Amino acid sequence: MFNDFCPVYKTLKQVFNHVVAYTAHVPSYADMCGWFMASDDEAICRLDGEELNNRIGERISGELRYLDGPCIVASAVLNKTLKTSSVLSLSGSL
Repeated sequence: MFNDFCPVYKTLKQVFNHVVAYTAHVPSYADMCGWFMASDDEAICRLDGEELNNRIGERISGELRYLDGPCIVASAVLNKTLKTSSVLSLSGSL
């Protein structure tokens, strides 16, 4: 994952002011998967679990089966290899 993760991060940082990396363990892959949220608005990268739940509720009827705001926030906690990567730390903060 690391070899694919960093080039994508670098590309997004060239286009957007703020990039947040997320990871999650996917049991069927027996590995971690990663994705990014990128924006020019810093506030979008600093949403807490409650605000994310509110935004999800505004957009869907019913309830998501597996995902909620706190789960999204927790996904932004990166493992040590990714967190200490010189590529990801270029922005000064994750």
